[in-house]
Amino acid sequence: MIGTSMFDIASAGELGLRCHGVDHDGLKELVGPPSSWGPQKTPENAKIWRYGNVEFHFSNWKVYLIFSDHDDLTDGGEFLRIDPWIVRRGLDRQVFQAALFEAGIAFETIAPDYDPSQRLVRTQSGAVFTFNECSQDGESGLVAWSMETQSVNGERNYVYPIGT
Repeated sequence: MIGTSMFDIASAGELGLRCHGVDHDGLKELVGPPSSWGPQKTPENAKIWRYGNVEFHFSNWKVYLIFSDHDDLTDGGEFLRIDPWIVRRGLDRQVFQAALFEAGIAFETIAPDYDPSQRLVRTQSGAVFTFNECSQDGESGLVAWSMETQSVNGERNYVYPIGT
């Protein structure tokens, strides 16, 4: 089992495993078989692998995004244990930002052009936490988190910033 915490993800982008150039076989070797996948019928061809509620998205057969927008944002299934720190669905953005500030984690708040009802809080590690300020369905607060690989000269760099 791989262990990490939302604090480590927010502060250092650490997921507890290395995803440098990881393809399906490499991820399976690191974490084990996925609990589900999609949208393809077999895991070997799938563009998304799920461990509990945490999704690993593939592009060109390499992991490029780790993401969750499910009810339990920190459920990593049987192979990935994520301590929630303070993260939970519906968490107020100001409470989250105050915790980041208190922990000394630099962040920026972004109002995305594609949805004026959302705010994105991107931390120093590149982790992004998505908040609904006001939504049509009435849900507000934290609704998703993600870690995307860094881009260098328009090409994806599959290195997650994790200590050596």
